[in-house]
Amino acid sequence: MCVALACAPPLLAAAPPSVGPAVDVAVDVAVDVAVDVAVDMGGRGGPAHPATASTGGVVTATLSAPLDLRPGLAPKDVGAVEGLEVPPLPPENAPFMSVEDVKPGMKAIAYTVFQGNRVEPFVGTVQGIARNYFGPQRHIVLVYFEGERLKHTGIVHGMSGSPVYIDGKLVGAVSLALSPFPKDPLAGVTPIAYMLDEARDKGEGPGTPGPLNLRPTRLGWMAPTDSHGSADASLNRESASDRREAAVAAEAGATAPHRSGEAGSLERRLPEGAPPFKPLLAPLTFSGLDAEVFDHYRSAFQGMNLQVQLGGSGSGLAQVASSEMIAAAAASLKPGSPVAGVLVEGDMSLSATGTLTYRDKDQIFAFGHPFMQQGPVAFPMATADIVATVADQTYPYKLANVGTLVGAITHDRVTAVVGKIGGVPQMMPAEVLIRRAGEPSTRFSYRIVENRDLTPVLLQVVVANSLKKQWRYYEDGTYFLNSRLRLADGREIRTRGVYSIGPTEASIFDVVKDVVEPFIALYQNPFQPVEFAGIEVELDASDEGRLYQIQDVYIDRTEIRPGEDVEVKIAVQRHRGERMLKTIRVPIPAGIDGGQLTLRVADAQTVEKPGTVGGRLNPAQARDVDQLVSILNRSRSGDRCYVQLLRRAPGVVLQHQQMTHLPGSVRSVLQKTASSDIGEGIERTVLWEGELTFDGALVGNQDLSLAVLPSL
Repeated sequence: MCVALACAPPLLAAAPPSVGPAVDVAVDVAVDVAVDVAVDMGGRGGPAHPATASTGGVVTATLSAPLDLRPGLAPKDVGAVEGLEVPPLPPENAPFMSVEDVKPGMKAIAYTVFQGNRVEPFVGTVQGIARNYFGPQRHIVLVYFEGERLKHTGIVHGMSGSPVYIDGKLVGAVSLALSPFPKDPLAGVTPIAYMLDEARDKGEGPGTPGPLNLRPTRLGWMAPTDSHGSADASLNRESASDRREAAVAAEAGATAPHRSGEAGSLERRLPEGAPPFKPLLAPLTFSGLDAEVFDHYRSAFQGMNLQVQLGGSGSGLAQVASSEMIAAAAASLKPGSPVAGVLVEGDMSLSATGTLTYRDKDQIFAFGHPFMQQGPVAFPMATADIVATVADQTYPYKLANVGTLVGAITHDRVTAVVGKIGGVPQMMPAEVLIRRAGEPSTRFSYRIVENRDLTPVLLQVVVANSLKKQWRYYEDGTYFLNSRLRLADGREIRTRGVYSIGPTEASIFDVVKDVVEPFIALYQNPFQPVEFAGIEVELDASDEGRLYQIQDVYIDRTEIRPGEDVEVKIAVQRHRGERMLKTIRVPIPAGIDGGQLTLRVADAQTVEKPGTVGGRLNPAQARDVDQLVSILNRSRSGDRCYVQLLRRAPGVVLQHQQMTHLPGSVRSVLQKTASSDIGEGIERTVLWEGELTFDGALVGNQDLSLAVLPSL
């Protein structure tokens, strides 16, 4: 069967115009190319048949077998270019090719994994160099890849980092694709020198990782290994580090000093009006995540170089793998292999997958673009298997399963993700225990990456996901929460909450908010880093509605003398249940001699409101970590009714202590002082506080006045 293949898309028929006087973008184009197409229908197949004609950029090619284009089946050929020998695996110890040595019409071979863990080649033709595409003297190589497989899938997300070779030399990594709705497998290739620069220009020598908080595996960490499994052998028989230095130096004449940690995503750095290339996104895959929770939190990952999706799985091998298994997994990481950055592992996993471009002993370079562009990082790094390469007009991608943890991602920069095989960064443990009367308890276990921007939202995701798995929407129901946030120094922050389903229906996200707020306050505090030992959440669920509302408050008298007690009766109505009367006696301090007092009966939410007299101080006004911990531990519980005796005493909060009975002039001066030590003004102070406990959630509040008579 013969078909006609258009080997040059309309974009490449001529060089695009200059995008403006500030940035010169030039593309040299090769259009007269002969192509062979060989199709592998489940096996190696026979040799490709040569093209029978080639004129005007249209190539007549002979296919070795009919194409099976049924939905879900991608063609399995790698493409073939006349006169080009295609090695099945990337060359070992390949030298580097400078971007200045790349010419239109050169034949390129790239490598990636389309399914499983078998690295496969695919071929293409250099169309030209898009100069200054990333900025002054920062270019990309444009390659038009061939073969029915890529014509079916396009350049897929997850392929980023796939190494590209010309004449046996490493040119760089597939990193950009036409979008949206690309019709041709045209890719942008990040030059290898730019990728190596991401480790070189950070003040680190070759092979030197950034600072990491490392831990061994449960069964002990192995010595770093090369691709042959030897702990001491060099991965490259020649000096890979020397070749790295040479590659970067070779670009020096064409590359201005560049600091890749500059703000802004790679996409935002592209010049306005440039050809519509965008960085390939790293598929960020949640496994074991509830769809509602996924929809609720997916917006938190917007603006990152990620495509958030459900699917895939985490194998859990990181928790049980032997040293031998870990060593074998590390040795399998070669150019073209999938590599994953792990953010969550356990009963839910979250990881982003790309492709390894180059390995220098135990340092790896991947992606060809940023993961999330956070600069120096400490993300666990793992192997991965590709379940399938999914063809989609809007978002073709690789669906991956995470394998074994083998090291750390140390740098997340504009043109590369850099990793180190060896120690794995410490992850924060999180446990969620759910108990329901008459049923076995359920425990969920996780480990979460420690990162300033990611950890708070990831903790919310895992807690919400655990609760959603067991959250049942009864007509009436009650949930009791106890959480314990453990610090490495032995201190704890405890939170208790009660949530009712009914007329004031709570959601799992209300629970998550109460659990995570103390963690966020400590994790993002402005004083000093806080090391966490873990977080434990317990949820006791009842299908019985236990919601109480304060309806009336009665006192036996409205005038009272100092030193006496007043009896307070609180009428509470249970939702769809009985009305009850609770009694508490409130003492009047002996030192009070006349005046008006306020008797407040209220729920925890009313009393806890920041700025409320007698409420918890605002955590944002803490002066140090010790005071922040103290403030966070003063939380009240939703199953309590709080009774407070208040007296008018104008003052201010000074250094987080209430100062009352201040003369008006002093108070005015303090409140006008521009100092962080001065908090909000207060009108009343708490003379006494008591509480009543209920077996469910309580809501409502009332204030009454008491007249204090002079002492007898």
